[in-house]
Amino acid sequence: MWRNATAFIAERCPLKAVLPLAAILYGAPSLVAEFAWLKAGIGAFSTALGLIVLRMTDDLADLPRDRHTHPDRGMASGRIDPAAIKKAVYLGTLLLLVLNIMGPHYFLVAMLIVGYWLYYRFRTHLPQILHPWAVNAVFFAIPVYAGGWHSVFIRMALFVGLAVVAHDISHSIHAPQEDEGFPSLSNAWGAQKAALTAAAINLASTLAGIQLWNAMGRPALFIWALAATTAWLALLYKKLLAQPSRERARAFYLPGFLFFVLPLVALILDSVMQRM
Repeated sequence: MWRNATAFIAERCPLKAVLPLAAILYGAPSLVAEFAWLKAGIGAFSTALGLIVLRMTDDLADLPRDRHTHPDRGMASGRIDPAAIKKAVYLGTLLLLVLNIMGPHYFLVAMLIVGYWLYYRFRTHLPQILHPWAVNAVFFAIPVYAGGWHSVFIRMALFVGLAVVAHDISHSIHAPQEDEGFPSLSNAWGAQKAALTAAAINLASTLAGIQLWNAMGRPALFIWALAATTAWLALLYKKLLAQPSRERARAFYLPGFLFFVLPLVALILDSVMQRM
């Protein structure tokens, strides 16, 4: 199991990307709240572990599709044993529960696990528009998990969660002639409507970010980072809306993450400077 799990992580969620992402996602709200090293360490590790387990679960669910669209991937090609990855998912889920059993948000962690089990059990019966919301629920939960149910962290949850949903829809858009025969929002709604939906959700994320900035006392670095990443995505959306295609959708992959990651990094710097 360990050899397969490490091979999967190296291919699909390398630690050099997952660990910094988890540290930023957990660190930004944690620094705004009352910071404690032990709590932050457990929380950041749990966040990274949760992201890895979710990636494994999603790839297991998408394995029939990946064998057609991504035959070079480890599980799709047979280099990585799906049964071993399923065992790693069970073990990782159990570890998440154990790590958080004494924490203040154990119920939130447990509810996320139950929610994802229900989603992957019944996802074939759900409308396409619900998939990006369900699979990315963890991103709405992380700021609350790290900081609590204060309105600031709820605004942060909306900023991050809406950004990830918009990113998920955006980089998956394809034109009708690029259809690979699998269900997608572009097939269900049409590429143009899917692109408009993603742009609208991204705009809602931006507005949530502005509300967060205002609620936190208007930290300078955060708003500059948000303005820069918003302008960057606006240019990409302009091209995508003019001619939706898989090539233009793929351009969102890195910028879509940086849209919320860079403002969160700026927020961490704002918080550190404020404490100095």
